[in-house]
Amino acid sequence: MSAVPAVVLVGPPGAGRSTVGALCAAVAGHPGVLVLGGGAVLDPGTRAPQAESPVVHLAPGRRRGTTAV
Repeated sequence: MSAVPAVVLVGPPGAGRSTVGALCAAVAGHPGVLVLGGGAVLDPGTRAPQAESPVVHLAPGRRRGTTAV
């Protein structure tokens, strides 16, 4: 039996799934993040792990610059 992901990240290309997934895994202290793209979320076989995990939809947006102090 496979482990249930801590969180499932979905979204279109450029939304930051890989970046946010790596950050989530680092904060959680384990790689329990499932990152889906390219229509994988529509496949019944990939929906099973999502049933017990929070699903976060990421959307690309405008980047906001920050100023170093």
